[in-house]
Amino acid sequence: FLQRALTVAQSAPDRDDSSIADFLYNLARNKERLGDFAEAAATYERAEKQALDTYGERNSIYWIALAYHGRLLHQRGQRDLAAPLFARMLAVIPADWSVNGNDTWAPETYAECLTAEGRAQAALPYLEQSHEYFQAHFRSDFTVREVRRKLGDAYDQLGRTADARRMLQAGRDESIARDAPNSPWTLRMRERWGRFLLDHSRPSDPDFAAAEAELRTVLEQARQQPLPEVALAHADLARIAGSRGDPGGALRESTVALDLLARVVTRQGRPITLG
Repeated sequence: FLQRALTVAQSAPDRDDSSIADFLYNLARNKERLGDFAEAAATYERAEKQALDTYGERNSIYWIALAYHGRLLHQRGQRDLAAPLFARMLAVIPADWSVNGNDTWAPETYAECLTAEGRAQAALPYLEQSHEYFQAHFRSDFTVREVRRKLGDAYDQLGRTADARRMLQAGRDESIARDAPNSPWTLRMRERWGRFLLDHSRPSDPDFAAAEAELRTVLEQARQQPLPEVALAHADLARIAGSRGDPGGALRESTVALDLLARVVTRQGRPITLG
């Protein structure tokens, strides 16, 4: 439908370039979700150019497209290509922007990539600002739950375990209350919470048992969806089996995790190179 809308918009006698920028941006996001990463990156580039030519650099369509494009490249391991996009994005966000929270969300996306690099301290100001903004304006919104997960990751990396626990548990509890049980977002929150409990407990601790219960719930609710969270949950269970002196169980869970990961990173039978 997006491709058809784009074709019509581009050939319309009263062509509206602003709608074309929107269509390209959303088409790129869908291609990314479908695993067509090369085409997604190319479409983000088209969206950026169209938005820049139509709106100018002060408009959020331009720098949100830069944020998504940078994150895609970063997740694919192309950090040398992602860095200049993030730098451009940060440079053009207007200091007086007051239309919506996009000026907060875009740096949050950059901060998530910083944390993935092990640079949580640099990410923290962006994440804390984003959490403060979205909690004040959209308390029950999905964006609050997502930034809590990201902030929990950063706190955990910095050794702020109590703060990490508070953020990750709040995100997990709110996801269960507000999102579908088999939603990829709920599964992501629950797997991350289970992994946190596992990282900070011993086999004899109540949190260790709670971690296992959380991870098994992820697998039960996922119903064999080929999602990264499902592969991670099996990898977590392999750790649990190893901690209990069960190498056979650890091997089985690890094998399943690797098989699922192969399914996650394969599209239409064609392998996609991991960054």
